[in-house]
Amino acid sequence: TNGPPPMTNGPPPMTNGPPPMTNGPPPRALPNTGYKSPSTMRAPSPAKVPMVNRTFEPPTPLPVATPALPKARVLYAYSAQHPGDLELTPGIIVELTKTEGGWWEGKYNGNTG
Repeated sequence: TNGPPPMTNGPPPMTNGPPPMTNGPPPRALPNTGYKSPSTMRAPSPAKVPMVNRTFEPPTPLPVATPALPKARVLYAYSAQHPGDLELTPGIIVELTKTEGGWWEGKYNGNTG
């Protein structure tokens, strides 16, 4: 009896799922906790919801942000020579309101020129 073991006809047959449980007590029902699964919850019937007589008011529109004016830092002093000119000192920041033909108009400290 020296030699290979006898041949088998393939793997053992497959079963349909795990074997039935035979150890332990039978399963018990869970206590009622008040939880309802989404499949058992329902929206209230439209007939049971009280209707309120309201008029529609459109939402108040949001204020539109005004874009910031471009700014320039004054490099050289300027003494106002005409009505409407700004008195400028180096280092101040002027908000530019208009540029035309190489001239700039701006606001500083409540004055425009």
